[in-house]
Amino acid sequence: MKSGDIVEMEITSVAFGGSGCGRLENKVIFVPYTVEGDVIRCDITDIRARYARGIVKTLLKPSSHRVIPRCDVYGLCGGCCYQHITYEHQLALKEKQVWETFQRIGKFPHLFIRSIIKSPQSYHYRLKADFHAVRKNKGAFLTGLMSRGSNEITNIARCEIVDEEINFHYQDWQEGLRRNPRSFSHDRVVFWAEGADTSLKNGDNTLVSQNVCQKKLLTPRNGFFQANQFLLPEMIAMVKDIAGLQGDETVIDGFCGSGLFTLFLSSCSRAVYGIEGDKQAVRAARMNMEYHHCDNVVLMQEDMTIGLEKMNHNGIHPDVLIIDPPRTGCKGSLIEQIICLAPRKIVYVSCDPATQARDIRLLCDRIFHLEFLQPMDMFPHTAHIEVIALLVRKAP
Repeated sequence: MKSGDIVEMEITSVAFGGSGCGRLENKVIFVPYTVEGDVIRCDITDIRARYARGIVKTLLKPSSHRVIPRCDVYGLCGGCCYQHITYEHQLALKEKQVWETFQRIGKFPHLFIRSIIKSPQSYHYRLKADFHAVRKNKGAFLTGLMSRGSNEITNIARCEIVDEEINFHYQDWQEGLRRNPRSFSHDRVVFWAEGADTSLKNGDNTLVSQNVCQKKLLTPRNGFFQANQFLLPEMIAMVKDIAGLQGDETVIDGFCGSGLFTLFLSSCSRAVYGIEGDKQAVRAARMNMEYHHCDNVVLMQEDMTIGLEKMNHNGIHPDVLIIDPPRTGCKGSLIEQIICLAPRKIVYVSCDPATQARDIRLLCDRIFHLEFLQPMDMFPHTAHIEVIALLVRKAP
């Protein structure tokens, strides 16, 4: 088998990341936009020592898990990779992928994984989205979303996973560029769903007001925020439930952003310390805590590792540590600070089970025990999986 060969095979599984897998000549072959049960004719595009990659040339026999994708540019845009799979089977795949990832990377032979929590709505769930534009010849513009596996832009008319209000904003922006090319000022714009009012404007530091569980929450327009508006209330409730707060605990909310978890944990804790490195996010968090009279909250604009080091130096030892790091997970120095701090519980929220499994293995090799994992499908039709893990400090 070599690059350029055309082969026939059956897809037998779907790997974390979204590609279907088959096997020929003792090599695993990864083929995007397939699902187990598909029989395909495949064009081999890349050969490596232990695996190969290919693309579907002909679908000879479709799997029973297949459906027709809604999106007109599905396969070109880099956003979705599961629209060709029934939603119920997507959930089963993601639950299995969490299990396999924690066994392979985390080396956990025995796991308790709760059933994945489905999104109440699998389409039009995103409450914010980034769109891109590039000026073409003769003043025309190409607008849309980033293409799969490249820095090119895929031209789209609408997106099927964003709130319809975002599609209206996007189409208005397209029309504005067409009518007045001189209005072009940024190659990336962020649109929010209806109800996310732009309330405080200060150049790129605009804050957006969003209602979450009947509470007003400010967050930077261009900053991170949990995207699934329909599953977000259940995610907040799940973090609170897993933390198991009784009202007299000290809590650290690490990577707290604009204070989403901080706000909802403050009412059931003695004290909450929020640590966040982004200046604008901390600005929004302070306004949120002041607006909701959260007098038991202390916010720190600080690198997470340094923040925990300062907490330890000042003799502040939390009962519960909440961490929701970026996709890259926790640095080794942060893992060491967590171990030094030795909280009674850690609630680890992540959108990347691979880095989460790596970090949890390092923590469990020392003083913690992994109680269970709770997957949540915050990102239907994509390969991303949100997982909430509970770790408990081992008895001396």
